[in-house]
Amino acid sequence: CSNAMSNVDVKKTILGLVGIKESQQSDGNDYSKKLINGGFMKNMNSVAISRGPAMRKDDTKGFISITDGRYKLLCNSGGSVNILYDLQRDPDELKNFAQDPEYGKILESLHKRLMEYGKRYGDQRLLKTKNN
Repeated sequence: CSNAMSNVDVKKTILGLVGIKESQQSDGNDYSKKLINGGFMKNMNSVAISRGPAMRKDDTKGFISITDGRYKLLCNSGGSVNILYDLQRDPDELKNFAQDPEYGKILESLHKRLMEYGKRYGDQRLLKTKNN
């Protein structure tokens, strides 16, 4: 997850693109240099990370999820619940495949990528999440 980007990064990135320094510190990262230099997509993994409800990265409540377009993994704070959806087999997200041995490697891979993201960006919800 070397270049994970989220909606919280938009403000800092736009300010960076127009050369304005932020007056107050806020969540998010400035990706303006990566966008300008063309290096942003080189190392981008094809995943999306979302936190909900819309909370800051230092909150430890709610859920965090990762999806690669085919599979979606949701973790509650502390890892008490892991839900894995197969969006191709179950597009309505009604069946939890997390306990299905057939999906073990997929769950492990997505969880690892989620944890890498959490460590890199200091997301407290992820730092408290573990794979059950």
